[in-house]
Amino acid sequence: MSTIPEFLPTLASGAHKKGDGKACVMEYVSMLAGEEFSDMPSCTHYVLAKTAQHVNDHLMDDNRHLLVPLIGRLFGSSETQTLDGKSVSVELGWWAAAHAKRLLHHQV
Repeated sequence: MSTIPEFLPTLASGAHKKGDGKACVMEYVSMLAGEEFSDMPSCTHYVLAKTAQHVNDHLMDDNRHLLVPLIGRLFGSSETQTLDGKSVSVELGWWAAAHAKRLLHHQV
């Protein structure tokens, strides 16, 4: 199990205010990237940020720590840092739609 140092906020669902002791996974990324506290940091691709927010908000509290090792992988994925941001957006959109479809079929 990953542990977070006491001086950092606790991973939690939803949006938070800077300094309230909680942060979602994307708010963590914004802090560690040195950006303004936000759930949509400019260093992360929009589709990845929205997907990370969704996963963060739907995980059980006891499992949210599993996101800690993935935080570093969200840096540097913004559209401004890719050669073809539109292609990345389309591919991520297709992947997310296919994954959601598989999940829905398993729940029926």
